[in-house]
Amino acid sequence: MSLSQTEQVCGARTRDGGTCQEAPINGTGRCRLHGGASTGPKTAEGRKRTSEANKQRWRKIAVALMLLEQRKGASG
Repeated sequence: MSLSQTEQVCGARTRDGGTCQEAPINGTGRCRLHGGASTGPKTAEGRKRTSEANKQRWRKIAVALMLLEQRKGASG
């Protein structure tokens, strides 16, 4: 399938070294899979919600790492 000169594609680098041929989201230049769909939270409420979700996620990671270290210490 060949593209005409006026058609746009995402162009993001793919894992196989090629370029993404999906159509970009209007005004972004990238497709929905490569960053064209979201620009992050804009309101104070949205930023707070995102911050709280990240804090909760990192707490879970910290607990998992702590348990992993305890298991290593107990077995060695």
